[in-house]
This record gives sequence, C-alpha cells and structure tokens, in this order.
Amino acid sequence: MGRFVILLVSCAVPSCAVPSSGLAIERIDPAVGPTTKDTAVRLEGAFHRPLSSNLDEGDTIVGDMSATVGGVALAGAVWRDDQLIEGVVPAGLPPGPTDVTVTLGDGIDVLVEGYIVTEDPPSASWVTIETLDVPVNFGAQVTSLTTLQAGTEYHLRVSGTFVVQNDVVPPTESDGEWWGFDAPMDGVPGVDIGMGIDDATIDATRTPAWGPYAPNHVYEVSWIGSGAPISANIHDGRYDNDSGSLTLEILAWQ
Repeated sequence: MGRFVILLVSCAVPSCAVPSSGLAIERIDPAVGPTTKDTAVRLEGAFHRPLSSNLDEGDTIVGDMSATVGGVALAGAVWRDDQLIEGVVPAGLPPGPTDVTVTLGDGIDVLVEGYIVTEDPPSASWVTIETLDVPVNFGAQVTSLTTLQAGTEYHLRVSGTFVVQNDVVPPTESDGEWWGFDAPMDGVPGVDIGMGIDDATIDATRTPAWGPYAPNHVYEVSWIGSGAPISANIHDGRYDNDSGSLTLEILAWQ
C-alpha cells in the first residue's frame, strides 16, 4: 500500500506571511466590467495549494481550484502560481457590486463586493445641442450660440413651413428647401428659396442643398464646423408677402 504525505507550502519571512489556510484574495484586476461583455481578469493574492505526494510512485496531486464572481464561475479559470489566478468574468451579470470567491481544496476566501458590474453607456447618436427659430424677417440672419469646432462633423436639421406668398388664396407655403407643395419647386428665376446657412447672399445657389422633397418638411444634412458659430436666414426674392419662421437644430454625435 502506498504511503502519502501532505506538503503545505509556507513562508518563513514574516512580511509575506499568509492566513493559515494559505488562501487570501487581495485584488481583482480590472475591478470593473460591463454586464454586456466578457471581461478577462486577474486575481492576485495568496493561493497556496496543498500538494498530495505518493512517496512510492512519486506522483503529485494538486488540490482542486475554482473561482466565481457574483456566484457565476470564472470562465477558463487557471491557477498560474501561488499569487495569480486568471479567468474571464462572463457577460450577463446584473449591474452592481458583487463578491469574488476562490476555493482551493477545503479553503474558501471571499473578496466582498470586490468587483463592480456596470451597464454599458447608451450607444452614441446624433443629439440636438441647440435649436434656433429663424423668422422670415426680410432675410435677416440668426446666429447660433454654439461654436462648431473646426473639422468636426455636425448635422443640421431644418423643419416647419412658412408663408412665401400671402397675397394669393390659399397662401403659398415653403419649407427649408421647396415651395408650392402641390407641385414642389426649388425656387424662382435667380433665387433658390429656402433656408441658407452661412450664406447671406440671396441668389440662385443657396447653401446647403437640403435634399429631395419631404412631405413632413424635415430635412437633415451633414455640416463640418469651421471653428465659429453658424448663421441662418431664409432666402426669397420678395419678403413683403412672406410670414412665419423655420426651426433649425444643430446636432452633435454624443
């Protein structure tokens, strides 16, 4: 019958003394991870495993090891040495602080609320950062409070309608790009009717071109900032029979 002894790894230096169980979790790195993604982590501390040796045959059997975060097994957990365990915190844990547990043989240690599961921030999207009311007002310009950073892409969205001819029945309307909605037209000879951006000159080439006719009268275009505010005004060849205003939104990617 074979003879067996249990070898306990110990430390003779007081500064590196560990609990009598030979097991202590000191930290998990990283200590924060999202609920929607797997996160590779390192457990650091004292992970001394009892060694069972067969003196007749020379075989060494290492004690069992397991690790959990929030009660869920650390995927692919590997004991690297007496100071390091590696593995992956699986996605799907509920957000909030949670315990980290390591079991080595008969020993158990818990790092209470040692790991924090976070919710992913919302996906980025185009967000309105300023809204301007741009009245007809004989083509006067309205300037934004926002400075559009040079080289940065923004979106501009124009919406609504204004009266472009109030001396006919029914009055004729226009939106930011088209007028006469029964048979939409882009302008009249010499004038591109609609909302201009950084374009105070009333002529046949208004900037920007807002796109094809939209029955809901909402148009959106990309705009590159120049390191300055923008100015908006309504272009028409005759303002004395106009009334109303359009809405302009400046959107940033956030």
